[in-house]
Amino acid sequence: MFRLFFLFPCFTLAQYPKAMDFSKLYQGKIDSLVVIHRMGWTRETSWPEAPEEEHITERRELLPLSEGNRLLRILRNKRGYKEEYPLLNDVVSSFLFYANGNEVLTIHFSPETKQLTMYKGDELIFAGMSKGKLTKKLIRYLYPNLSAKELYMNFFILWEEI
Repeated sequence: MFRLFFLFPCFTLAQYPKAMDFSKLYQGKIDSLVVIHRMGWTRETSWPEAPEEEHITERRELLPLSEGNRLLRILRNKRGYKEEYPLLNDVVSSFLFYANGNEVLTIHFSPETKQLTMYKGDELIFAGMSKGKLTKKLIRYLYPNLSAKELYMNFFILWEEI
C-alpha cells in the first residue's frame, strides 16, 4: 500500500496520448506557413553544471507556400503518427498554418523526443509521437542547412522505425 502512494503522483502527472482525428485536420488551402524554431533546455532537460536553469532561444521563418502544402499532404498520411507520448517534456518548435490571415492549424514538435501535438484553433486533434516521413520532413524544415549525414548522426541513429 505504501508503494502505491508513491506511484499515484506519477499516474496523475503522466501525459496521455490522443488518437489522431483526421476529420478535424485542416483540408483547405493555406496562405502561409511560419516555423518557430526553439532551441535550448528546460529544467527537466538541463544538466547539473548548466549555467542557467532554463534557456530557450527562438528563430522565426516563413516557409514557401509549396513547402506548406507538401507538409499538409504528409500530415494526411495515417502512418506518420504513433499513439505514444514521451515521458520527458522538451523544448518544442512550432509550425503555424495560416489561411485568409487566420491560424488554422498549429503543430508543436520536438526533434529530440519526436513529441507531436496538433491543434485546430483551441481544440486538440492529436497528442503523441511522429514517425517515418513526417518526422524526417519536420526535422528537415527545422534544420535546413545540415547535410544528410549530419541529420542522420544527430537525430535518426537511435530511432528504430526510421
